[in-house]
Amino acid sequence: MDILKAECRSYTASTLVDELREAGVPVAKVNSMDEVAEDPHLEATDFFTEVSTAEGTDRVVNVPRFPVVSSGFDRVESNDPPKLGQHTEAILSSIGYDESDIDTLRREGGV
Repeated sequence: MDILKAECRSYTASTLVDELREAGVPVAKVNSMDEVAEDPHLEATDFFTEVSTAEGTDRVVNVPRFPVVSSGFDRVESNDPPKLGQHTEAILSSIGYDESDIDTLRREGGV
C-alpha cells in the first residue's frame, strides 16, 4: 500500500484520474469542501444558498439547496435556523400548556 500511495502522490489528481481512466480503471476524484464550494457547475446551477448562523453574529454559511428542481415549480428558499426560543411558546401551547403555565415556566427559569 505504501508503494501505491507514493506512486499516486507523484501525479496531479487530474493526471492520475486521466491515466487510470485510460487504463480502464473506474475512478473519480474526491473533492475537498473548498473545491466543491468553488465548482463552476454548482455555481452555475445556483446549488448553494447562504443562511445565517447563531443569533447575535453576522456570520453566514453556504449550504446546499434542496437538490430537486422541477419545471413548473419555483425553488423554495431555505430559511435561516430559528432563533433560540423562537417557537417555545407555540410548542408548549401545542402540547397543552396554557399562558399561565408558560409564564410560570419562564419565571422559574424552565424555559
